[in-house]
Amino acid sequence: MTRKLLLFILLLACTLRAAAAPASFTATVDGEQKAVQLNTSEIQGVAYMSLPALSRQFGGNYRVTPSRIQVDLAGASASVGINDTRVDSARGAFALRYPIVLQGNDVMIAVADVPSFFSQGLHIALQGGSGAPATTVPDTRVEVQDLSVAEPDDKDVLSQLPPVEAAPQPSTVAPQPMTSEPAPAPPEPVINRGPVRTVIIDPGHGGNDTGANGRAGGLEKTIALAVALRVRDQLRQMGLNAVLTHEDDRDVSIRERTNFANQQQGHLLISIHAGASYAPQARGPEVFYPCAEGSNVPRAYVERGRQFAEAVAQALSDQTRQPLRGAYAVPLKLMRDAAMPGFLIEAGCLSTAEDEALLMSEQYQAQVAAAVAAGLAKAGVGGAVQ
Repeated sequence: MTRKLLLFILLLACTLRAAAAPASFTATVDGEQKAVQLNTSEIQGVAYMSLPALSRQFGGNYRVTPSRIQVDLAGASASVGINDTRVDSARGAFALRYPIVLQGNDVMIAVADVPSFFSQGLHIALQGGSGAPATTVPDTRVEVQDLSVAEPDDKDVLSQLPPVEAAPQPSTVAPQPMTSEPAPAPPEPVINRGPVRTVIIDPGHGGNDTGANGRAGGLEKTIALAVALRVRDQLRQMGLNAVLTHEDDRDVSIRERTNFANQQQGHLLISIHAGASYAPQARGPEVFYPCAEGSNVPRAYVERGRQFAEAVAQALSDQTRQPLRGAYAVPLKLMRDAAMPGFLIEAGCLSTAEDEALLMSEQYQAQVAAAVAAGLAKAGVGGAVQ
C-alpha cells in the first residue's frame, strides 16, 4: 500500500467517523412505558440518529417526501423539512438546534434535538440520550428536490409521454395576466360557502422545475400537466368552469399560481403532482389539504378542503385499484393565500418502478382524472359522473 493511499484512507476515516455510540430514550406513550436504543452516526461532529426508526419504535407513523418528514404519534403530528430546523406542529412552530439531514435514504435527526422534537412537537416527554452537540452548528445541507416548492437544477426536458391535446372549448372566465405582486389575503370575515362553479387546476412544477424524476425517465412536471389537462376536460363535462394556471411547460412561481387562482375568482383550487418517497416500497396516490395550525388559511376552507380531499381519495382508490396512502392535513404553500378551499393530489410515487410505469401511462392518467371528477361529484360539486 502506497503512502498516499494510506494517508487518504486515514483522512477518510477521520472525516466520516460514521459509527458512534448508541443512544437510548424512554417515554410513556398512550400509558405504556417504552424504551428505545438506536445506533447513531456522527455527521460533521454531531451525533445523529434515524428519525423514522425512532418514531416507529415508539409506535408512531411517519411519511417522508424529498422535502419533508411528518411524524404522527399518540394523536399528535409534527413535520420538518429536509435541511431545515423549523418544526411545524399543532402547538405552533419551533426550531431545532441542528438541521434534519439525509444519510443515504434515511432521515436523520441530531440526538441533542430528539427530546425537544418529541416534547414540543408531539407532547411526549423523553428521557435519556447521548452524544454531546458540537459548539457550532455545522453546514450539513444536502441537495434534495422539493415536491411542492423547489430550487431546481436546470435539466433537459424529456418527452417520454405522448402529448395530450388541449380541449378546444375556451374558459368562460377570461384569463388574467399573471403577476408576482403579493397575493391578496383570504377573506376572513366573509367566507365563500356557495356552490362550486369555477375550479382552478394547478399542474405542479414546470419549466426548469421538473419536480421528482423517475428512474425510467418519468418527469413529475410532464405527468402533472398531462393529468391536469384530463381533469380539466372531465370537469368541463360536468358543466364546471375549469381553468388551468398554465397549459404549457414553463416556470410559474407559487405566488403567480395563487394570484391567478384569486384573480379568476375560483371556488376550488386543485394542485396535481406525482410525488416520490424515500420509503422504497411506497406506492399509490395520496391527497393533502391545508392545515389550520400555523397558517392563515380560514378554518372553513380547511374543513371544506378536507371534505373534498377525502372524497377524492376514496374515488382514487376505487378508480385506480391502487393502494391508497390516505388524506392528510399538511402545510401547503400554494393554499396559504388562496381565497378558496383546495387540496393537492400526489397521483403516485415516481420513486417506485411500478408506480412510475402507471403514471406514464395514458390509461392511469385517465383513471386519476376520472377519480377527481367522481370524488367532487360525491362531495356535491357539479352534475353526476358515470
